[in-house]
Amino acid sequence: TPAGFGAVAPRRSMEDLIAEQYIDTVDVILGGGYRHFNPDDRNDGRDLISEYREKDYTLLRTREELKNADARGRMLGLFYNSHLPYTIDHRRDDDLKEDVPTLAEMTRVALRTLSRNNDGFLLQVEGGRVDHAAHGNDAAAIMWDQLAFDDAIGVCLEFLEEHPETLIVMTSDHGNANPGLNGMGGGYRRSTQTFERLTRAKASYTAMSSRMRRRARDNGGDLSADIVREVVKWGTDLELTEEEAEIIVAARTGGDVHEMNRQLSRWRGQLGQMLGNHTGVQWTGRTHTADWVMVLAAGAGREMFSGLTLNTDAFDRMAEVLGITHRNPKADPDGEAEERPRRGIGMRSPAEEAVADHHWT
Repeated sequence: TPAGFGAVAPRRSMEDLIAEQYIDTVDVILGGGYRHFNPDDRNDGRDLISEYREKDYTLLRTREELKNADARGRMLGLFYNSHLPYTIDHRRDDDLKEDVPTLAEMTRVALRTLSRNNDGFLLQVEGGRVDHAAHGNDAAAIMWDQLAFDDAIGVCLEFLEEHPETLIVMTSDHGNANPGLNGMGGGYRRSTQTFERLTRAKASYTAMSSRMRRRARDNGGDLSADIVREVVKWGTDLELTEEEAEIIVAARTGGDVHEMNRQLSRWRGQLGQMLGNHTGVQWTGRTHTADWVMVLAAGAGREMFSGLTLNTDAFDRMAEVLGITHRNPKADPDGEAEERPRRGIGMRSPAEEAVADHHWT
């Protein structure tokens, strides 16, 4: 999502190409992805870091450097080689705490810097690892990254109090894996108690997977049920049975797992279901879902985002707020033709027409 505001590429996986396009387009870039700027990691050897410096971007690599950054200039903050770590792992690891800022800390510095522009600014903040955790059926990782995002929203709301002319729009681009909280225990009386168990987890599935690999290597290369049980206990404070651990071993090593829902047949899907027996959180799958998402707005122009809307309309409403009329330069190189209808403006599917024609209250 952030790249969509500042770059154009045929595929999202073309991250080296995307990294090149922010120069002179985006003034404040904070996150991970160091490998796509570093010449030693890029296939073409291009030194993007030097190119950004030549354009007066200050390179920031640590949390301390971000806190002490001069808020009057451009910033390129690259705090991790790939995706930023999950918040649940960040909380546990002292090295990560020292090197990697939180989403709220990055948001605060970005607002402080961009607000110096008298003509206004556009800031896009994403809690991107919520999506990754949902794909992995990792409920504890979702929870902590959602809370980190909530902290960032708090920073934005504080800014709004001091700058009431600001518009804040908060939404999600889609649902994912449909994590649902089931009633637990007789009369559902244990629902709160079981959900509370999520707070005891201290590691993401990704961290647990790395630990399983290391323990298996130390064990001669073979992953055992005992290792699985030990690592899951370490990461979640929950106990798997011997039978459950054997299923995880089979799912990780290509063995036969009897699962009717194919989306949940791999080890993360299996572990998500097993832990759900303890926490009450269960899943429909491991992919994006069609459930509706909230659009919340505060500040100047918030009324433009009220009611039931198509997700594709968010683009046009944001463009309208900014006073932008979108034209496709390839379809209309001279800017003379009328804007072509597109889905979300002038063209609707039958399902969209049914939604649009219904009188919602």
